[in-house]
Amino acid sequence: MKSIYGVMIACAMSFNAFSETITIKAQDGFSLVAEYTPAAYQSDQGAFLIHQCGADKSMYAKLAKLLAQQGINTFAIDMRGYGASINDSTSFVKFEQQDNRTKWRKMAEIAAEFATSDTLAAYQTFIKLSGSKYVFYAGASCGGALAIELAQKHAPRGFIFFSAAVQGDDLNDFIKLDKVPALIVAAKDDTSTFAAAGKLFAGAQDENSQLISYKGKQHGFPLFDQDKNLVQVMAAFVLNNINN
Repeated sequence: MKSIYGVMIACAMSFNAFSETITIKAQDGFSLVAEYTPAAYQSDQGAFLIHQCGADKSMYAKLAKLLAQQGINTFAIDMRGYGASINDSTSFVKFEQQDNRTKWRKMAEIAAEFATSDTLAAYQTFIKLSGSKYVFYAGASCGGALAIELAQKHAPRGFIFFSAAVQGDDLNDFIKLDKVPALIVAAKDDTSTFAAAGKLFAGAQDENSQLISYKGKQHGFPLFDQDKNLVQVMAAFVLNNINN
C-alpha cells in the first residue's frame, strides 16, 4: 500500500487536475449540477460519486482529484436540493430554517420522487462526456442505495460504500451481484450504518471486498478528517480493482 501512496504523491506533484462544472437536465427539466474531472491522460475508466444527504459534491473534491491524477475520469453530482442543484422551491439550505423533522421529510419526498432518475441522467451524461467503459460507484449514506439502484441498469466495476445504511431490497440486490468488489466504510457508533456495513460485507461476493471500521460515530465525510489517509485508501482500492 505504501508504494501505491508514493506513486500517488509523485503524480500529485506533477499533475494539477482541473474540473469542469456540468449542468444536466433531469427528466422534468430541473437543472442538476455536477463536477467533471477528466483523467490526466486518455482513459476509459471512471468513478461516479454520489454524496450523502446533508452534504454536496464538494465532499469528494480530494478523491476526485487524486483519481484523475491516476487516470480515472470522475464525476460528482449535486443531488437535487443540495449544493448548486437547487431552485426557489427545492433547497436543503432553505429547508434548514424549518424544524428538523419537516426539513428531512421534505428532502425525503424529493428523493423518493426524483433521486433514482436524477442519478441515471447524471450517469448517462458522465459516460457521454468521458467515454468511460469501466466505472466504479461511490455512494455515501443515502447515496449507497442509489449506487446499487444504478447498478441494476449499468454494471459497475466496484463500489465504495461510505457510511451507507443499505437495507431491504437494495441490500438484497447488492448480494445478487456477481463478483463486484466493495470497499465498505463505517464508524462503530454510527449504529444503523455500522450494522448495514456488516451485512454488506457478509453479502459481498468478491474476495477483494474490504471492510474498514472506525471508533466513534462520525457519519460519512467527517471520517476524512478523522483519518487523513482515507482518501488515499479509497483511491488505491479503485485502482487495484477497476481492471479486475
